Amino acid sequence: LLTNPNQVEALSWKAIRLYDKGEARYQQEVADYEKQKTHARYAKMLKGLEQATADFKAALPLFEKAYNLSPDGRTARYIYNIYARFGDEANAARYKRLSDIQ
Repeated sequence: LLTNPNQVEALSWKAIRLYDKGEARYQQEVADYEKQKTHARYAKMLKGLEQATADFKAALPLFEKAYNLSPDGRTARYIYNIYARFGDEANAARYKRLSDIQ
């Protein structure tokens, strides 16, 4: 990306890496909270979800750039999932239509 910032495969690789990191953290925090629903655990979950959100926010512009350079359903699906996580229904619906999700 340093030599060619429009390299779609590199953009996708980096975005997927950030997305997977955020998704794993999100799933782990929610699962941990479900096992032990306490105020302390809830506070810890919120802090962890903030970090997961930061990863999603970092991945989103990379996915969008990759999609604009080379539109495909797989990339649109990632973007849809991020917008759905953020509760942005309009953008989620847009990218859901652009993906192959039925």
